[in-house]
Amino acid sequence: MKILKAKNNTNTAEVALAEIMDGNKSVTEVAEHWAIFPRQYIMALDIAKNGLTFPIIVKKDGDKLLFTASGCRIQYAVLNGYTHIDALILEDDAEILATMEAQRVNDNEILEGVST
Repeated sequence: MKILKAKNNTNTAEVALAEIMDGNKSVTEVAEHWAIFPRQYIMALDIAKNGLTFPIIVKKDGDKLLFTASGCRIQYAVLNGYTHIDALILEDDAEILATMEAQRVNDNEILEGVST
């Protein structure tokens, strides 16, 4: 088991990547169809250099965990052989949106730092 831990991991849980991916396909099968765009590449380089700043966000829906945000983080984890990743498991849509916005602001700061 290889776990990608987040620096900001308060109230997180280690989640198996296979648990939040398409249940009908393996993690490898899903990854084979990903396109890597400049944004994802820059974010992956930042994770490699500085570690995972924020956990991914998943929504708890009954007994299932649904991926809601943080695709760059998941792509990095899968493509680098991680089996588990720190995740915020949220149920409230308003809380999910607020957390996504905080991540978006952080991601934009990383991207702006590269372009300057």
